Amino acid sequence: MPNLHTRQFPAGRFVAHGEIEVSLTDQVLRWKAVGPFNREAFDSMTIMMQELLTSTEPSTILATITTVHGSIMMSDEALTGFGEYLGRARGFGLRPIITAYAVAFDVEGRNLIIPRLERLYKENHRNLGVFERTDEAEAWVAQQLALHATRVSG
Repeated sequence: MPNLHTRQFPAGRFVAHGEIEVSLTDQVLRWKAVGPFNREAFDSMTIMMQELLTSTEPSTILATITTVHGSIMMSDEALTGFGEYLGRARGFGLRPIITAYAVAFDVEGRNLIIPRLERLYKENHRNLGVFERTDEAEAWVAQQLALHATRVSG
């Protein structure tokens, strides 16, 4: 699957701030994001996911890994838009069992936004891990997928 980018999916009357790119490898959605973000970025992300899911069975996606660079700052309106995206994703049949974020300590807004994202994921019944580096997130996701496979087969 080719990478999709929010620039390809404009939404709303304002230009999306922040860049979000997604690719799918094996059973893992890999997000790359550079903020700060406005609501339109997450509205574009919703359209992007609808496009992705026209060629992919949502139930085959077991994990997501999001790597954030630069800034994770977002307005309250943008955070609400992200929460709506999580709800819509469930409506699309997208219910990954594992979600990991790689957000270095020097990413702007990390200490402010991560606790708010953790709350949103909890409200949406999603298992979330937050790490400083992408390789840590990848290792945790691999471990969680192995545990899941053991539970399913055992």
